[in-house]
Amino acid sequence: MRLYSLEIKNFKSFCHKGMKIDFRPGLSMIAGPNGSGKSNIGDSLLFVLGTRSSKTVRADKLDDLIHNPANGDKKVSRAEVKAVFVEDRDDESFETVEISRTIEENGSEINSTYFINGKRSKHSEVDRFLENIGIQLDSYSFVLQGDINKFIYVSGNERRKLLESIAGIDAYNMRINSAKEKIDEIDKTILASETLRTEIEENIAVIEKEAEKLREYKKLNSDIVDLRATALSIQIRGIEIDLSGHQQSMEESEKKIADIKAILDDLDKEREVLAQKRMEIEKGIGEKIQKELESIRKGIESKKLERARSEISASNINISIDKERALIETNTGKIEEIDEEIDNLAKGFNELMKREEELKYRETSLRAQINQKIELQRNKTEEYRKATDELTVIEKQLKENSTITEKIRREESEESKKFKGLETKLGIKEENLTNEKYRLSETQWQLNQIKKDEGGNRSKNESLSKKYYELQSQIKELERERTETRSKMDNLGKEVERMRSEMGSRGFANKSISAIMEAKARGAISGIHRSIGELISYDEKYALAVEAAAGGRLNSIVVDNEDVAQDCIELLREKKLGRVTFIPLNKILPGRPRGKALTIIQQDRTTSLLSQQVKCQDVYANAIWYTFQDTVLVDSAEIAKKYMTGVRIVTLDGDIFEASGAISGGFMNRSRTTFNFSELDSKEKLLEDLRERFNSLDHDIRNLRQEYDDISKQLMDISKSGGEGKGKSDSLEAQLKESQKIRESLELEIQTLKIELKNSSASLEKLQELITKEEEKKASLEKRKNELYMIIGDNKEEGNDLSELQKELEKISNEQTSTMSIKSSNQTTMKKISERKSELMMENDNLIKNINAETTEKDRIEEEIAKFGNEIGRLEEEEEKLNENNRKIIQGLKEIERQLSDISQKSAGLESDMKNNENAVLTSKIKIQNFNEKLSALKEELRQNGGNVIIDYSSAQKANSEIAIRMAKLQEIGAVNQLAEEDLKRDMQRKENLVEKIDILKREVDSLIKLMAELEEVKTRVLLDLYGKVKIEMREIFKRLTRGGDVDMYLSDESNPLESELLIKAKPKGTTYTKLQSLSGGEKSLVALSFIVAVQRIKPSPIYFLDEIDMFLDGTNAEAMGELLRENSNTSQIIMISLKNAMSKFANSLFGVTMNKAAGCTEIFSKSFGGE
Repeated sequence: MRLYSLEIKNFKSFCHKGMKIDFRPGLSMIAGPNGSGKSNIGDSLLFVLGTRSSKTVRADKLDDLIHNPANGDKKVSRAEVKAVFVEDRDDESFETVEISRTIEENGSEINSTYFINGKRSKHSEVDRFLENIGIQLDSYSFVLQGDINKFIYVSGNERRKLLESIAGIDAYNMRINSAKEKIDEIDKTILASETLRTEIEENIAVIEKEAEKLREYKKLNSDIVDLRATALSIQIRGIEIDLSGHQQSMEESEKKIADIKAILDDLDKEREVLAQKRMEIEKGIGEKIQKELESIRKGIESKKLERARSEISASNINISIDKERALIETNTGKIEEIDEEIDNLAKGFNELMKREEELKYRETSLRAQINQKIELQRNKTEEYRKATDELTVIEKQLKENSTITEKIRREESEESKKFKGLETKLGIKEENLTNEKYRLSETQWQLNQIKKDEGGNRSKNESLSKKYYELQSQIKELERERTETRSKMDNLGKEVERMRSEMGSRGFANKSISAIMEAKARGAISGIHRSIGELISYDEKYALAVEAAAGGRLNSIVVDNEDVAQDCIELLREKKLGRVTFIPLNKILPGRPRGKALTIIQQDRTTSLLSQQVKCQDVYANAIWYTFQDTVLVDSAEIAKKYMTGVRIVTLDGDIFEASGAISGGFMNRSRTTFNFSELDSKEKLLEDLRERFNSLDHDIRNLRQEYDDISKQLMDISKSGGEGKGKSDSLEAQLKESQKIRESLELEIQTLKIELKNSSASLEKLQELITKEEEKKASLEKRKNELYMIIGDNKEEGNDLSELQKELEKISNEQTSTMSIKSSNQTTMKKISERKSELMMENDNLIKNINAETTEKDRIEEEIAKFGNEIGRLEEEEEKLNENNRKIIQGLKEIERQLSDISQKSAGLESDMKNNENAVLTSKIKIQNFNEKLSALKEELRQNGGNVIIDYSSAQKANSEIAIRMAKLQEIGAVNQLAEEDLKRDMQRKENLVEKIDILKREVDSLIKLMAELEEVKTRVLLDLYGKVKIEMREIFKRLTRGGDVDMYLSDESNPLESELLIKAKPKGTTYTKLQSLSGGEKSLVALSFIVAVQRIKPSPIYFLDEIDMFLDGTNAEAMGELLRENSNTSQIIMISLKNAMSKFANSLFGVTMNKAAGCTEIFSKSFGGE
């Protein structure tokens, strides 16, 4: 597979419009003047193939790769490089793979993205593609400027390491180191697992007791449920019997109503017969009078019927009001009982308050007596005096130790400042040397051009020369400002480093954490927050508890995700700075307290979870849980002893009571004090601004140098047609000599500074060793100091009286705890009773509202009844008037009316009886409804209660009595851990899992040890195999390039190849064997090229990129190298940057690179050759 094309957009010197380069098979040569952007082609290819370091592509940071227009155009914030690879086939078809990579500025971040055939991909997928086609970025597939010198001037050990890298030894070493690290991690895991198993086993013993207690508790609760079900069942049976009686009574009333309705029906038939007879009599009456009489009579009957209905409604309302008034009276009685109970509870609460005050007073008195006894005990104890004397001596030694340590730290700080100063000075000198070399090269170039041709256009030459020196002055001024900015950066960097060191000495950070936070400040790693200790805040009284419980986890660093954590770990491993725990916010899980912890907090209001006393932003809640778990905070060790085992407890003094029963405590110094993080942040921000200014200056200098190069090129063009004369030549020769003197002076100063820097580094290491020794001595003194504190505190000469007082104090403390518990219980009971009272009062209010509404309705109905009576009277008067006019007819009808009246009276009596029976039915229905509601409620309660009915019980009172007995037993048992069985099951499973995990880990350690031994053997075999092949190939290639010369690569100790030096001696044609350092520049280059080509032959790549590897070759040697590369291009595609004319005749394709000064962009033109 070969490179088909390379498309570059907005990358380094290539403009955003882009440039596409089509490559042919064989040898492609790239040529062009300095500064035109030739090497940027190789940089773009490395970039798209996935180089991780911006240094590899000659840039300080990723955003330097984005093209910055020199003509004032707006900068485009995105760069893209696209490479197309093809696989030629015999049938003239080909397979294509397109790889592209983009970088884009997004605020302060740079986003990098890969694509394979247009699909977004990972960097690892690009690596697999390169591995599949045989391209190795870390071998000699790419030979960049400086690789030749790197091979020549490194030591024998470094050269052997280079061969190891090519042979892939680094991969074996990484696997061996990874295996070692994994063994260490597994050993730690095994130790932690064994410890955890012991803790779990101890915890299981405790939880088994709690589980037994829980089983008894559940048995009593189960009995209570069954007894309550029995009592409810008995009540239900009683209600069902009453319900049956009321249903029978209602059925009897309904039967009576049916009988009355039958009699009424007969009376209605009799009334109809009489009415018919009356109608026949009334035929003689005029139609009008008859209609009026009929209308009046119908009206009277209608009104009487409506009045009867209203009277029934009024009667029903009276019944409802009587029931509601009876319920109000019942509720009022209950409210009076509740008020009496509240008064009794309030009296008991006041008595408890008085007793609590008495206990507090007695506690204060006892503590004063105990303190007095302790003071007398201290004064009388000889052991106390000795311990005090020794403690005084130790305090003095600690003070001296602190003074010495501080002195050494000051010396270390001074030496560190000196070291930083030397580094800065060395950097400036090396930069000055580079600039001086650049000026020397420019002066030499100008002198050569003047000597070539002294003709030309003087006027234009003077104008360009003036601009040339103006730019030279501007570059010097910017370089001066850049040097000053670097000095400010170094000073501010020292101040930031000092503050970080101070932060570390106060317990906020160590070297590892400082390195991580420095990477955050530089922007090298994004997604870092701060350590747990810096993210939390808490009341000062909890300080010792927080520091003791969290321990080293306070130094854990919070990051966004696991990728950020891995980047930080790689940084620490690279700098060998130790280990740090990282907490990725996207992975850390929330937790819940164990049952024992919740039980303690519920029983004792003075306790709480320690994590609840720590304040932080919500986003860090899971990280805080990881730090403190369900550690319970208590006031004193006495309380901790009361609840210890099964849960982790910490006191305000920092004493730890582990769940396993282990206790740790003693004297504890505050390791953390306040620190001004805002000042550190502001200084870090200022440092970042200085870095940006430095980068801006560096960018401006590069642009001016580009313009400087362009003017130099124009001067060179002018110098082709004319010179400046001998005066200019003499001036330049004088400048050349002066620059050579300055360069020699700078090189001498740089050598001296390197020696001083080495000595300063050695002094720093010695001072750090002294600090470590003093800190170890301090730790030993602190340990003895704590032992003496224990001796002083354990003096018991006056122990008898003191013990009695302490027992009495403990008794008072227990009584106080009991009193507080009873108070809390009383308050809860009062609250529940008050709520019940409120419910009853609310119910009465609703009933009164109903009575008022019903009374209003009753009054309205009675008014209607009166209106109906008045209306009936009026209609009867009208009827009487009509009868006066028809007296004779009426006399005939009187008997009929009398009979009808009798029927009506009898009907009214029957209707009254029916009404009474209907009321009885209604009352029975209401009672049945109430019984049904009560029955439904009891059945629902029975359903919710569950349980089994006990057949032996016939009385609910007996069942309730048994419930009271079991409730008393539950009270005796007290609080239980409801999660005990679940915790026991979980811990048993955890134990089983741990045992299995430990066995697996031990087998894994054995497997890793065997793997390490096998890898050590493979390393030696692989290195010797590559060494032998390269040695043979290198000799053959060197012999060809030098036309008869010889070279020998050998190991200083072949019996131990992994520790020996890789040495080279060469014998150019016609000479004897000579060490590599004694060869000429061209001969050294031939040796290095022989090695590189030998490696390429043994580990072939389909594509090679070579950047000016012929820099130090003369024409003859360059031609020999070109001939060799042309042969190699038959099997591999070779892309080469060269300025040698002798090399160009072997190229299949030639690419010219130039700089468009107007646009500030690189442009490329190409030419292909069909023949040789």
